Amino acid sequence: MLRDVRDAVTGLSQLRLEPISSEAKELRVRMSFGQKVHELRWSQLSEGQRLLIALYGMFRLSFSQASGYVLDEIENYVAPSEIQPFLRKLLDASAEADKQVIVISHHPESINYLAADSIWRMWRDPVGGHTRIAKVEADLDSGETAYDLVKRGEPDA
Repeated sequence: MLRDVRDAVTGLSQLRLEPISSEAKELRVRMSFGQKVHELRWSQLSEGQRLLIALYGMFRLSFSQASGYVLDEIENYVAPSEIQPFLRKLLDASAEADKQVIVISHHPESINYLAADSIWRMWRDPVGGHTRIAKVEADLDSGETAYDLVKRGEPDA
């Protein structure tokens, strides 16, 4: 896990649990930049750094027991180039182990990356308020992307 996180979080060199009381521990992070070393508490990391550490931890520590993952808007605090390596590892491992992954996103690059040729779109029926779901397929020959379909907003597209 640490190797994955080191690749994802620049400067990260160590994660450790530090006792803060007889019943509690806090995750501490050592960051190294050349000769400079910084010890940081979890709360001192950026939202994106915490997200990447948590995602790789979840993946490496629970993947063998999980039958699936649901991830909601995980790209909110990171750039697509930071989250895509995680998503690739998760999707490749999921396909190999026959596990389900559901990623909820509004980010154009994430949608196009994850659903290059098709997506499942959910919408609420204006009459009766029922939630509907349908597979939507992009016309790749015309250059249409999965996000183009979302942008258009046509439930039956």
